[in-house]
Amino acid sequence: MNVDGIDVVRATMPRVDPQWRTASYAASSVEGLILQVHADGHTGLGAAIARPNGTPADVLERAFIDPVRRLLVGRDVSAHTLILHSLQMAEVHRSVVSAVDMALYDLLGKAVNLPCHALWGGAVSSTLQIVRMVGIKPPAELVTAVGSMMEEGFTHFKVKLGTAELVTAVGSMMEEGFTHF
Repeated sequence: MNVDGIDVVRATMPRVDPQWRTASYAASSVEGLILQVHADGHTGLGAAIARPNGTPADVLERAFIDPVRRLLVGRDVSAHTLILHSLQMAEVHRSVVSAVDMALYDLLGKAVNLPCHALWGGAVSSTLQIVRMVGIKPPAELVTAVGSMMEEGFTHFKVKLGTAELVTAVGSMMEEGFTHF
């Protein structure tokens, strides 16, 4: 099964928390690029995310157009490792290579009617924990934000800390029963 073509869809995704910030940037949205790899009537999907203080979305998008299109179209999907190696040798950004990797696995899985985990050796668990990221906030807002997420059913959090004041807030949260950060 050879790759017939690719498409790239650019999407601006608003953050659930429009006040999101870390120590190095603040962003109310995320720029994403969705890669569609087509072969024999199937489409595999992969994605890359641009970061405000990292590689801009325009640069990632140009990498999908060339060299990714040039190195991918016409290639046999089963040559997955060789395709990724050729992208790495062409010094394609690692986020773009990752998107191609995802799309090729998704495409192959759809072609053989199997979930990706079957291609990777099988499922190791029937459940997984989703970790929610929480940006830097004043202590009271941090407690409220994590509490709201816990009410939604989330149990694991990665909390961005920027000041000693926030470290104190996490201590308070632990005293209130928050256990996974």
